[in-house]
This record gives sequence, structure tokens and C-alpha cells, in this order.
Amino acid sequence: MKYHRKINQYFVNTNRYQNGENIFYKYGIVVWTGRPGCGKTVAAIHLILKHMDLNENWNFRKLSSWSELSYIDTKEKTLVFIDNIFYQKSQTSDSDLENWWTELKKIHTTFFQSKENELSQIRIILTARENDIEGVCSYMDNLTPILNRSHWVNLDTLTEDEREEILAKQIDFAKTEIHIPIPSMEKDFLQGVRKSDGPIGFPFCAHLFACTVDYRKSGVNFFSRPIQYLKKQIKDEIKNDKTNRTKTVLFVLFFHERHTKTQHVEPLEVDNEFKCRDFLDKISPDLCKNFEPFDFKNLTIVAKRLCGVFLQNERDNVFKFVHDSVYEAVGTFFCEEFVAESAKYFPLDVIYNQEYDNITEDQAATLVTRLLYETLHQRHSQVFACKVFQRDSFVELFYSELMKKDVKTVKLFFTVTNETSPVKLPCMFWTSCNKLTHLREKLNDIVIKQKINPDYQFYVSLYGECCASNERVLKAPDGMLRNDLEKLKERVLNFRDDEGNSILHLLIESEGSDEFLSVVVQKLLHDGIN
Repeated sequence: MKYHRKINQYFVNTNRYQNGENIFYKYGIVVWTGRPGCGKTVAAIHLILKHMDLNENWNFRKLSSWSELSYIDTKEKTLVFIDNIFYQKSQTSDSDLENWWTELKKIHTTFFQSKENELSQIRIILTARENDIEGVCSYMDNLTPILNRSHWVNLDTLTEDEREEILAKQIDFAKTEIHIPIPSMEKDFLQGVRKSDGPIGFPFCAHLFACTVDYRKSGVNFFSRPIQYLKKQIKDEIKNDKTNRTKTVLFVLFFHERHTKTQHVEPLEVDNEFKCRDFLDKISPDLCKNFEPFDFKNLTIVAKRLCGVFLQNERDNVFKFVHDSVYEAVGTFFCEEFVAESAKYFPLDVIYNQEYDNITEDQAATLVTRLLYETLHQRHSQVFACKVFQRDSFVELFYSELMKKDVKTVKLFFTVTNETSPVKLPCMFWTSCNKLTHLREKLNDIVIKQKINPDYQFYVSLYGECCASNERVLKAPDGMLRNDLEKLKERVLNFRDDEGNSILHLLIESEGSDEFLSVVVQKLLHDGIN
């Protein structure tokens, strides 16, 4: 905790932090939101430290799953912290969301609803990526009281003066705490920093820039493209270690942290060679075999060398990534460096986040085979959330590989439904729901040419377009629309979003080709849309 106390003092004087602290002490709940690296977790930790310093008789509980909420002691004063709730919302199952809502409502009823108990027994600090919590709350339709928007504080927006102040404080930390000398910043550089905007939050960028010499070599460009430099640095660290221990420790910690995000797992001591090997083997016996060479000896020494930039030391021999951005960059390295192997053996929730910019046609074909397999095994919601489908070149290859399959397999691809989702509809729904315009049009060509129930597939696809505009609709069908053309048609023709737009409005504003949209609009008019 000492480390966090020292590097996060800039939060105390910002309006957003003060606003969040006021909300916390008024309602007993605060939800810090924003993009990765904007300071959600460190703001939360600062508030936790302050509260626990002032209230010695309070217990502290850090939770990671909905099931742990039921174990909060009603007789003891407890400060609850949930970091990155709904992390990667598209990978959170519907049953898990229902359980989160149920348990959060129970907590609110037990501790907050009665004015006699208000703020006496429990306080809650949450962090969430803005897109994740927005999407989940929209999808669930009804806001559980604990996630009431009056409790949200967005940390993304910073003034130019605040950016410069944060960088100055991180540079001071680097000089005084880890003894890294940093030359004075030129006026043009500081002006560039004040205007910069990148994919991760400014506070984390400032910390990495101040504490790592290699990141400073890129100058002000680092603040606009931090992920690019982060991945390069990870690659260099692994490639320059001929013992393969850097690769080993990052590989082990990546999968351990992936498990901690989805379920409760025991801390892993990296100095125990047997436990590290056993942990990977339990995930899959193919992992070690297909990603060798590894060296599990003396991993603690390597982990300590990586602390501060990539890792943080939780306790003796137990380490974790310093930030989710590092975790994601490590996953990207392994996916890009071992394309065929990761396509075959990595969990789908790791693959889905990769863009695969520079893969060969053979490697892409392996990935296509995996995604086809997962679709045939009813994992549509994960498959068609994969970022790689946003690349037209991959869509063309996917289409080409699908066309090589026998007629029976192709038909099964278009008719099998996602049984794990309330929306028990086939793949055409998910391509539209995820706004995969090019993929939808290519698959529609197959539907027409092979006459795979084209009217039904047409309205399945358009219903996905409706749901992309209004995620609340996703929960409505509960399987009732499967194979029911008339009900699907009725919902599509009568659809209106929150702004009153019909399906025609959505299609005209989409990125669909003129040829495709012309056919669709003519059919909708023929079928009686107003």
C-alpha cells in the first residue's frame, strides 16, 4: 500500500476525485468509471486508505465475483472493493449478470434501504470501464440501486493543466522513489503532452513514461500510442532473455490473472516450479507442449526485475500485472507471436480481443477453423465479438474457407443457435448485432445462393441490427423468436429505438453497401413497413 500512497497524491486535489469522495461519504457508494489507465483503481485505493486510516474498526474486503457478495457479514462494518466489475462485458455470461443483479439488490435491501441502517455497516467502492458498465446496465434494462448513475464518477476528462501536473508528479516520484534521473522537459514537448489523447488514460501513460527510459525515447508520441510501445517493450524483454524465463513468468502470470478475472483462484507463488507447471497443465496439457521452450527456475528473480513497469509484488513470490493494459499487451504478444498455436489452444475470451494485423494466410486459416468450430458448438456471442472480423481481408478469408465446407456443414453453420444466450438465434443475428457489416453481406450471399431459409435469415439479421441499437431488446426474446418468422418480422417492422428511429433509419445510417441496402429497403417496403 505504501507504493500506491506515494504515487497517487495528485487525485486529492482534482475536482473529479473530490466529487467521488463526496458521493462516497454521502451515499456510502461510489463507482469510478473511465477508460483503462485513467486512474480508477488508484483513486479507489487512495479512498480506501483514507477511509481505513480514519476508521480502524472497519473490515476491508476485496471481491471479484458475485458469489462473494453473499458472504459479507451483516454484523461487522465492512468496506467492500470490487475492481473492474463486468470486465470485458461481452465475455460475462447472462447467468452471471443475473446473479450480480440479484446479489447487489440483496446488499442494497439489507444495508441501504432501511434508513436506520444507512451507512452504518457497509460502504462500497467500485471501478468499471465506462463502456463495460454502460453496456451491462443498458442490457439489463433496470438499474440495480447500487449502480445508480448518481454514484458514477468519470475520471477520463482532464484539463491541460491537470495533465501537466500529473506528469510532473510522476516524474518527481521516479526521481525520489526509484531514483531515475529525468532531464528537463522542453516547452514544445509539454505542449504536446497537454494536447495528447490515446487509447489508455493519461495517468497510467504518465507513470510508464516517467518510470521507463525506453518509453521516453519515443517522446510525446508515447502519449498517443502507448499500447504500441508497450507491446514492443514486452517483446524486447522476452526476446533479449535467452533463458526463456521472462517469457515463462509472463506466460504463467497471464493465465493466472485471466483466471482471477473470471473466478476465484489461489495466489500463485512463482518460485514453485511444480505449482506453475501444474497450473498450466490444469488449464490445458497442450499449453506447455505447444508454447515451449519454458524455464521455470528462479522466476522470482525475473519477476522482481520486471516490477514497477510490468509487474507489482503483492507479497513474497506472488506477483501480478501492474495494470490491465499490460495484461492485455502480454496476451497480444503471445497471440501475435504464436498465431497458429494460440488460435488452436488459447481460450476464446483471449482470442476475441486480438486484431491479428500481420498474420499470414495459413495462420489466418487456422484461426478461421477455430472460429468455425466454436460457432458450430454454439458460442456465437463470443465468436462474433472477435475484433478480427472488423478486418475485411479476414472476412474474405472466412467466407472462402466456409464455402469449402460440405453442404451439410454450411447449413449447420447458419442454423445452429447460441444456447447459452437468451437470444437463441443463429449467426446472422450476431453478425448484425456486432455491426459486422461486411461479414453480414458475405454470409447473406451464401444464404441466397444455397437457399438456406432466406426470409427467416433476412429477418434474423435485421433483428440483430435492432438489438445493436438497443441492447435492452437482447433480453426480451427468451428463445421465443427461434424459427418464428412472423414474430421476428413483426418486431423488425414495428421497431423504434429510444429516438424513434425505425429499422430503415438504422440501415440507411449503417455502412452497408448501396447494392445490399437497396435490396433490403425494397423488401421491407414490400412487407409493409411504414
